[in-house]
Amino acid sequence: MEPSSNSGVGPGPLPTSGRSRRSEHRFENRLIVGLDRAAVGGLVLGLALYVLPLWREGRLGWAFFVTLISTLLHIYTSHQRST
Repeated sequence: MEPSSNSGVGPGPLPTSGRSRRSEHRFENRLIVGLDRAAVGGLVLGLALYVLPLWREGRLGWAFFVTLISTLLHIYTSHQRST
């Protein structure tokens, strides 16, 4: 005899209320907005590292790395905000 799918025993998704889903959506939205602001700050930091007149060995590499990571993060967060 096979167990029925409506037996109510075993793992399964727990029912969530509409309020819980809205709260979850707001948290995700705030997280994306925060990451987007951090990405813009990283772009500004990368630009500042590029134009600093006190270049030491390796600073240009850090500027490139910070700008690259910030650009990729900004692209990702911008696409997440538009969906």
